[in-house]
Amino acid sequence: MKKAFIIVPWLILAFMLFSGCALFSSDTPQTTSESDQVNSQQTIYANNQPIHQYDYSPERDALQQIYDARMKDLNTWSVIFPPASSGIQPYVCPSVGYPIPYTTQFTNPDQVHTGSASYDPSVVLPQAEPNGLYTGNTDATWVRCVRKLSGGGSEVDAVYSEPAALTYPYPIKIENGSIIDAGGNSSFSIKTKLKG
Repeated sequence: MKKAFIIVPWLILAFMLFSGCALFSSDTPQTTSESDQVNSQQTIYANNQPIHQYDYSPERDALQQIYDARMKDLNTWSVIFPPASSGIQPYVCPSVGYPIPYTTQFTNPDQVHTGSASYDPSVVLPQAEPNGLYTGNTDATWVRCVRKLSGGGSEVDAVYSEPAALTYPYPIKIENGSIIDAGGNSSFSIKTKLKG
């Protein structure tokens, strides 16, 4: 009788765990079959139409040049757009560098969690960009506008822009509500390499 008291609870627990796993499993025979078909089709594509490999990426090269430019204090010109309902005209300022998204952070906002079991998985954390910062999603930016002082000279001020902002590497102006190239030299341009 004592053995029954010990064995029966374990059998009930095992049954509950097994039936619970079956109830909460999302892999139905139909889902498994469809997944197998998709994987089979992808294998056919991979064999008959393999992904091309290239020895040069113009997009990667352009992004590297843009990154290099971001790491310098270039002369730029920025347009900050007020909300459309405000009736205020866009604001143009000479600026330094490109805008910094408002959600950019020095430190990783996530905490490290290393899991120890299948029910406690490890968490993948964001990786810092080469500029040492973590980025987020926002339209808000910090624009480093250059102000001419009344006594002569100038200073760089951080202007917060919640609506959209545009920054150009060459002088611009607004005429009749349109952004116009004001002429003048660009502080940065992408060098392209023509490859056959």
